[in-house]
Amino acid sequence: MKKTMLQILSAIALAIFLLIVSAPAQTEKDRAQTANQVVSLNDRGVEAGENGKLEEAVKLYQAAIRLRSDYGIAHGNLGLAFYKMKQFGEAIPALKKALYSRASSLFDGYSEYTANTQQ
Repeated sequence: MKKTMLQILSAIALAIFLLIVSAPAQTEKDRAQTANQVVSLNDRGVEAGENGKLEEAVKLYQAAIRLRSDYGIAHGNLGLAFYKMKQFGEAIPALKKALYSRASSLFDGYSEYTANTQQ
């Protein structure tokens, strides 16, 4: 019985190890591309909001957040868009997430994005 249990636990540990090892690692280039997409979606949301298209802005901010859930700027913009739409129940959680996001390290690859856009 003990030997069987040990074999089962060993098999589970090996399976977990293989899953971790075989998971594709995100490269620096992938992180930079994701950063570009996130910033682009957020910027397009800002533009839509400035043109009075708040529903479109919300969708764009949410798309940015799906790509990078810790991107506080998109959470803040989403909260402001909901606020302007008088959807306070949606605005408050988004604004709270903006406050609690990691503002000092919004996402990897951002410096590469800004370097590429300033050329």
